[in-house]
Amino acid sequence: MKKILFPTDFSEAAAIALDYAVAFANHVGATIDIMTIYNIPIDVAETVYPHTIDPLIAEKRKAVQQQLEKLTAKYPNHIIGDRKAEYGLFIYQEVVDTAGSGNYDCIIMGAKGETDGIDKLMGNVTSHTMMQAPCPVLAVPQDAQYKPIKKIAYATDFIPEDQNAVSQLLKFSKLLDASIHLVHIEEKGRGHKENDEKVLDHYPVKFADFTIVNAESIEAGINNFIELEEIDILCLFVPKRRIWERLFHSSFTKKMTLHSKIPLLTFHQ
Repeated sequence: MKKILFPTDFSEAAAIALDYAVAFANHVGATIDIMTIYNIPIDVAETVYPHTIDPLIAEKRKAVQQQLEKLTAKYPNHIIGDRKAEYGLFIYQEVVDTAGSGNYDCIIMGAKGETDGIDKLMGNVTSHTMMQAPCPVLAVPQDAQYKPIKKIAYATDFIPEDQNAVSQLLKFSKLLDASIHLVHIEEKGRGHKENDEKVLDHYPVKFADFTIVNAESIEAGINNFIELEEIDILCLFVPKRRIWERLFHSSFTKKMTLHSKIPLLTFHQ
């Protein structure tokens, strides 16, 4: 892992996540490019003359660039790379496009939900980015502090496409010298198909640590497993599914993003 993209909205949640990202990058020997997306509010743009729009954008860009410089001043120069101020209206799309065009290995960003204002916006942007990004995304909750990552939980639902995510996760865990713990949550009242576990035979390696947890909900089961096993990072796979399945999966991923007590890592096909 060499290149990490870190989007910020200059909120408290983003500032905490940046501390985590810098410590993570230092651990794996990567550099971080910091980016923020700015724009001119529609209500402002509608009240000024057209010929003044470009100067307003230029002025806003200069101010945002200064914020980026101030934000990153305390971090080691060998870790912080480019500071990108990008004009755009759809924040998560700008992040996704930048990650793709820049061939980044990972996106790290803050996650905060259940509040009003910019922190809630950051939570929504994070969950949307996780669903669309071309690379793994690590969402860092507001109360997280970096510590050596030793135990990673991978939540599996016995789908063949898991193989791709597991292959990526193996590289990630090797980089960190961390162990992987597979967990499957069975909601109470729903039967378990024993032959589902045969999907695990197709994984690139055999996992000795695999747990099936019975719980009232998937979220509750995962959170209990995290606490019991002292997991450092939770990993989920975001597959390409038909629209009605994807909407459900998006909802679950978003819920885990906003409520997880530990960083949440997502992989794609």
